Formats: sequence, C-alpha cells, structure tokens
Amino acid sequence: MLDGYAAVVPLSTSGDVPTPAGRARLARHPDAGGGFAGVHAAARTEYGWPYHGTLLGARFTRHPAYRPGQREAAGPIYSPRPSSDVSAVNGLLHPSE
Repeated sequence: MLDGYAAVVPLSTSGDVPTPAGRARLARHPDAGGGFAGVHAAARTEYGWPYHGTLLGARFTRHPAYRPGQREAAGPIYSPRPSSDVSAVNGLLHPSE
C-alpha cells in the first residue's frame, strides 16, 4: 500500500523486483498522481513489464565504449599537504593572513 507516500524512488534497482501484486500497486500510485523518481540503474529494472518502460520513458541498453580521457589543470594543482601559507580549520583550507 503506497497511499501514505508522496513518491516511490527505486534507488539503483535491477532485474525483476516487485511481485505481480506489487506491480499492480506500483502502477496505481503514479496513475493516481503519486510521484516516481527512478535513480541510476532503475532503467535496468523490469524489462519484461511494458508499463515500467513507459513510466521511465527510456531503457538502459549498454554502457558506451570506453574512451580514455585527459584532464587539464586550470589553476594550481591541489596538494594534500597545505603549504606554510595555508591553514586548515575544520577541514577547510584558508589562506594565512
């Protein structure tokens, strides 16, 4: 019973999760105005249930091919050890005055 909840949030689910009765309850919730916010792998869930694909609006098919990346530093590189002109207070770095 989802009546007491504003939204259902599947958080990184995959595979077949709800039972047939759970599917019926889940379908009634957004159809009655309840919220639904699938997070990350929720698009890999319930491939055999057409309603879920329609609810999501898309399906996960695969990760893209690996592409090596590069990074460029636009400023000074962070050093794990602050220099003598920087002090740490509560985990935050502050320039010394």
